[in-house]
Amino acid sequence: MRILKNKETAEDMMQETFIRVYNGLEKFEGRSMLLTWVKRIAINQCLNEIKKNKMQLVEAQEWHGAIEEEEEDEPKWECDKVIELMAELPEGYRVILTLYLIEGFQHDEIADILNISVGTSRSQYMRGKKKLKEKYLQWKEKN
Repeated sequence: MRILKNKETAEDMMQETFIRVYNGLEKFEGRSMLLTWVKRIAINQCLNEIKKNKMQLVEAQEWHGAIEEEEEDEPKWECDKVIELMAELPEGYRVILTLYLIEGFQHDEIADILNISVGTSRSQYMRGKKKLKEKYLQWKEKN
């Protein structure tokens, strides 16, 4: 749901994942935990669905490196609200934030998965994080 933002599509991808796991079980080599393998299949299914529907990411012109330092006065984030607000982000931001923050992929892995540059992954992550922070602070002010 975090990646696809659509219940029916997420349910379809879950079924496709189970089918792929069942059909590919004999290929599982045990180099990772079974759960890790299944999770990777599920993420790939979701990403393939997004690609099929033509998700567009804006290619970074250039990435000049420095990732913003975390601010010392970062707000204390409430997880449930953050996940709710992430669902409101544009698809490219949402997918990269989910893969990086929640699923634990690194930018080079995200770049390979989505067939984008590492710089694009980093810039989309930073823009998405900024947008998420803005949404969160707006919500905090209202509450």
